[in-house]
Order: sequence, then C-alpha cells, then structure tokens
Amino acid sequence: MWRNAPMYVVVLLLLVSLFPHPLWSQSTELCFAETRHCISGPIKTYWQTHGGLAVFGYPITPQRFEIVEGRRLSVQWFERDRLEIQLDGSITAGRLGARFLEITNQPWQFGNGSIPPADDTSQGNDDCRIFPETGYALCGTFRTYWQQNGALERFGYPISNESVAYIEGRWLWVQYFERRRMEYHPELKGTPYEILLGLLGTSVYDQQTACIRSLHPAMAQAYQQLTLRTSAGCPTLLPATDVAASRQLFEYGHMLWFDHGPYQRWSIGPRIFAVRVVPVLSFYVFDDTWTQNSAPTVAPPPQRYAPWRGFGLVWQQHPALMAHLGWATEPTATPFRINYQLFDGGVLMVHIPEYAVVYAFGDATDPTDMQIIGVSP
Repeated sequence: MWRNAPMYVVVLLLLVSLFPHPLWSQSTELCFAETRHCISGPIKTYWQTHGGLAVFGYPITPQRFEIVEGRRLSVQWFERDRLEIQLDGSITAGRLGARFLEITNQPWQFGNGSIPPADDTSQGNDDCRIFPETGYALCGTFRTYWQQNGALERFGYPISNESVAYIEGRWLWVQYFERRRMEYHPELKGTPYEILLGLLGTSVYDQQTACIRSLHPAMAQAYQQLTLRTSAGCPTLLPATDVAASRQLFEYGHMLWFDHGPYQRWSIGPRIFAVRVVPVLSFYVFDDTWTQNSAPTVAPPPQRYAPWRGFGLVWQQHPALMAHLGWATEPTATPFRINYQLFDGGVLMVHIPEYAVVYAFGDATDPTDMQIIGVSP
C-alpha cells in the first residue's frame, strides 16, 4: 500500500543531506569529507551540470580505468551512479539498473508488454506507455518523472514493470531502468522528492567488490573483463584448485577435459569442452563416457591425427563437431593442472596457469557465449 506518514521531519533531513560539505575545493577538483573522494575534469563538470548530489550522490571511488562491457574506460563510481568517459570523450551514466538485476541473479528478459492493473496499491494504468524495445510499461508518476528528468538519456528503457521491493528496511514501489531504479516515497508525496533514485552505485559496487574478494586471483582478473550475455553473478563455492586436466589441439580449435568431481551438486563427473577458435569462438559441452582404450576408426591425412579416448569418442560421435574442429594437430592430449570456479548465474571459469588464460563458459545452449581472457602468470 502507498502509506501516508508525517513528512516534515523526513523532508527536513533530506534537504540537509542535499548540501555537500566540501573538504577542500580547488579549480581542478571538488572533494567531499563524507567519503573523502574528489571529482575533477569532465566528470566534475557533468556531475555539476546534471543534478549534482541529488542525482548522483557522493563519489565513492577515485576516477580510474575499468573494463566496461569490453572497453577500457575512465570511470568514477557514485552512490547512485557510475559515470563513464567514452572513447569519444562524451560522458554517460553506467547501465547499473541492468547490472544490479544481473548480479542479484534476476536478469531482465523481454517483457510481455502488459500494463499493470489499476488497484489501490498501484499507480494505475492510465497514461501508460509501452516500450517495444524491452516490452515493459511505464505509467503514472514514474512516467512523469522519466519524461521530466532526462528520459532515455538519463534512465534508458524500462526493464521491469513497477513492483513492490524491500529497499533499505522498508517496502517501496520501484521500477528498474537500464541505468537507474526509481523509488516512490509516499512520505514525501507533494514534494520534489516524491520519486527518489536508488543507491545503485553503492549496491552494485559493493556486490562486485564482495564477489571479487571471494574469487581465485586469476578469476578476479577475468571477472572484471567479462562481456558474456549470461550473467555471472557471484561465486557459488570456493574455487577448485590444482585439478587434473588435459588438452588436445585441432585444426580449428581444441578439446579440454577435466573432472568436475568437487562440484557433484552440478555435475556427474568428467566433462569435455570442445572449443572452436576460428572462424568464430564457440564451445560445446559433452559428458565423458569413454570406458576403454579403443583405437580411432578413421584414418587421418598426413601430418594430422585422429583423437583417442574420450576426445576421440565425442569427436567421432558428432560429425558436425568433426567439421568444426577438423583433425587433431598433435598425436596425444597434453596433461596439466587447472583451477576452476562456478558462479550462481551458471557461468563456469577455468584457469589454465600454464598458458596464463581463463576460459569463461556461459549458456551452453548458445555456443558463442564464451570468452578466453589472458591473465597474469
């Protein structure tokens, strides 16, 4: 329910909080005692001219380089946002609404275009707009705020319908957008602060930091460079380390074998990952059902080889895989040790220290949802 409450105290506290207390200010930077971080340059200009503290909140990190959706950008995190300096010098807000849903394991999907029903707990279905780009409706107070405060540039498209969520100790009506979360605060009804923007900068930054702390060091490097369509989320368990594995090279890729044993909850035993490198990076996953040392039944051309054991069984049972990988370019598989870690979004990361790479496997129904990421030895 939208709940009425005395609002003069809340409004007073909110107004006080909207005036920053600079620690020091120079022509090139503005620093805040509240978080002991500074803003400067184009980000400072953007922050000041696009709403300042009320819109972005205080800075919670210094300006620094990060990998954002596969690009290395200069960024700075704020309580409500992440500002990014694009390669052409323009400033944009990060897609933190989408990112928050991803890392909390509730990635958005194309909506059904339905309009929320009008009842005593909703803003009603009058004056709604449905966005064909995402399939969600934007109605009432949220739509008015969206239109009057930057619309598509500031918020992006809606990626949820309005719903009730538990936010900072209370239930609120909220709606997620690509870049923001709007929150309706009934105690502030009739004031300019009836709609507030969620602290997604703090939430996403803290969640990502917590995830990285629980990662194997090599996986932590790779995690920050992920561009998979599948949401990784956070690690499900501690990494499995020093696991026996092997790899055999083929004309167009390679096969990787290792035993998922430590993760019996998700796997019944050894698995084979067939990785095609050219012309398009892609992967296929198979159970290793080989039980005896049978010889290949096909004769390879000169200077090429037919794989043996589990690799050979999978390769010969799937003609399409034979075409995708070609013949083996080495007579036997090479053994080595790996580390791997599973994430609650379904992503599997495999670290091969010998080659200083991390394989990130996403949705197995989408063969192209994978990456190979170089990491420090």
